[in-house]
Amino acid sequence: MPRATASHYSRLAAIDTLRALRSLGGRGTTRQIRRLTDSEAVHTDIHAVRCFCRARGMCPGENPVRTVRTGKTARGRHVIRYHLALPVLAAMRQGWPFD
Repeated sequence: MPRATASHYSRLAAIDTLRALRSLGGRGTTRQIRRLTDSEAVHTDIHAVRCFCRARGMCPGENPVRTVRTGKTARGRHVIRYHLALPVLAAMRQGWPFD
């Protein structure tokens, strides 16, 4: 199956997720992002953020969002934390993509 390109993503989901990550200081868990965005598909929304950033020339050659597994819950579910790359954080401090 071919990899998704920058044209296969939800811009609105990307913006909402970026806003959530910005309010979390550039990093947050799936649960934290879900709570702020009311999304049931956070991993898909993170993919949208990656596509959105790449389509706008952010982080060439680098992943705009890093995914880190940080453990498991008492129920055995993976705890996943997402970290925005420094160039994305710097651009957001200057108003991108909301300017």
